[in-house]
Amino acid sequence: MEAGPASDQAQPSAAEVVDPSGLFSKERYTLTFKARDAAVWDILNALARSRIFIVVTDIQFANENPVPKIVDPKAAAPVTLPAGTPPSGAGAMSGSGLTPLPEAKPKVLGQEERIVAGRELVKIVLDVDVYRFMTKEEAEQKTEQKTEAKK
Repeated sequence: MEAGPASDQAQPSAAEVVDPSGLFSKERYTLTFKARDAAVWDILNALARSRIFIVVTDIQFANENPVPKIVDPKAAAPVTLPAGTPPSGAGAMSGSGLTPLPEAKPKVLGQEERIVAGRELVKIVLDVDVYRFMTKEEAEQKTEQKTEAKK
C-alpha cells in the first residue's frame, strides 16, 4: 500500500500563532525541569546556538530546599557553669594559680561546609517562543494565490 504525497506545509497547531502577513509563525513552549546552575547556563547557550530561532521569554528559578539557618559565630550562646566550678578563659588560672587554662578555639569550617547555596538542584520554569519563518517556496505559493484571487 502506497502512502499519499507528503505535505510540505506544516499544519498550525492550536498553540501556533500565525503572523497576519504570513511571514512567520510562533509557538509558545513552557519547559519545567530541575538542574544545577551550570546546567541551566548550558541549556540557555544551546538554545542560542540552535539553528531554530528560539526566543526565551521568561525564566524562573525556584530553590525548593529550606533556607539554611545562619549562625553568627560572634553571638555564641553564653556557657553556664555549675555552682562551684572555677571559670576558665584568658584570665582564669589552673588550681595552683600559676598556669593559665587553654582557651577553646572556634572550629574553622572548610570551604565545602561554608557554602550555603549554589550547588543544589533548582526548579526552572523556562518559557520560549519558537519561530518558523516562511520559506522561499511558501512565499512564491502565497504570491501565486494572491494573484489568482485577484483574477
